[in-house]
Amino acid sequence: MKRSSNWDEKTIENQLRKLPKIEDKQSKEALFERIQERLQEDQIKERKTKKHWIVPSIAAAAVFFLLLLIVPSFLSERNVSIEDSQPEFRMEVAEEAGDVEVDMNGIASIDAPGITSVDEYYTIYFGAVQPYEEEFYQDQLVKLAVPVSGPAGEFVVQVTLLAEGANEIERFLAVKENFSGEPWGIGNFPSIEINSIFEGKGGVLIIDVPTGSLESLSTAENFAYSQSIIETFWPRFREVELSSDGEPNVFWGQSGPISGFSLEVENRGYYLFESPTGHLFLVTGKSIGAKGNDSSEDVSLQETLEYMKQYESVGNMGYLPPIGDEFIITNVEQNDEVVTITFADGTIFENSPRHQAMVEAILFTARDFGHSYVQFEGIQPTQVGPYFTGDLLEIPRYFNFIR
Repeated sequence: MKRSSNWDEKTIENQLRKLPKIEDKQSKEALFERIQERLQEDQIKERKTKKHWIVPSIAAAAVFFLLLLIVPSFLSERNVSIEDSQPEFRMEVAEEAGDVEVDMNGIASIDAPGITSVDEYYTIYFGAVQPYEEEFYQDQLVKLAVPVSGPAGEFVVQVTLLAEGANEIERFLAVKENFSGEPWGIGNFPSIEINSIFEGKGGVLIIDVPTGSLESLSTAENFAYSQSIIETFWPRFREVELSSDGEPNVFWGQSGPISGFSLEVENRGYYLFESPTGHLFLVTGKSIGAKGNDSSEDVSLQETLEYMKQYESVGNMGYLPPIGDEFIITNVEQNDEVVTITFADGTIFENSPRHQAMVEAILFTARDFGHSYVQFEGIQPTQVGPYFTGDLLEIPRYFNFIR
């Protein structure tokens, strides 16, 4: 049929009617199945054209699945190897913890030479202000002596604190009313009302109090009040001068009128006091009347160190010797600023609060004999608190540092 622009729709319709009749011999069901087959063939052709991205996706999924299986197993084995690296250490800790007995106050305790009741590894010992700490805290350090009740009566413990103030006297005034020693099993500074306090000439500290404010002191208070002042300002000052409302002398309890206290008293040795709360403090030999502190005695450094091993000299008063009987000092050589203390060969110090207190008691004792450094010989070099015993040790100036 040729296309003609003269044909209209009616002519075309008549021509179509003249065409032969076409009949499809397939049933409806067969025709539907044929159509479905053609659709499936088209889908297969479409999948074949997309193979280049389907295969990598399947591979990636397989790798991810394998990682899920392998990684947890690897981590589990790694944890087992780490945990098993120190089985003996864990066992030793567990055994040691099981061997510690706890008393009614909850303080762990075992038997240890030179000390009663408190285990040296559980004892709370504050220690000294190290030289580098002193440089850092130089504008905050202040000493304060507080009374303590012991089996032999009242005595005082000197502690080191941090406070704000332009100088030591201002810092003392800041802490004397506010410090409470109850958490550490010690007392507070006596309630001494002070009008004024200042440094005079020649190392003299001048304290003025209200008239009659100290007249009614008991015997125990008389001792505690005077010793608290003496220990607080020793050895920083040479003398304390007292006055009442500007007038010389103070009526000091049963002692009557006094002009002040001399602080030029030599100290020989340091001992240990264990408070009811389990805290361990150094106390000066002069404050407890320990052997060698009688003014008529002239004892050497080595003799003083030997006294510091004798439980009989202070044990009946409630204090403890800082040096155990097992530590044998064979020689003490004094040479200007340095003193060399030799122990029996093979002596071992442990890194424990008890042995740190022993080291510091020796250091401060050497300082009171005019030395600045201590060298230990004969002992196996080891770490004891902040000290390495093989080094030349600089002697600190402040002890019982409550940070």
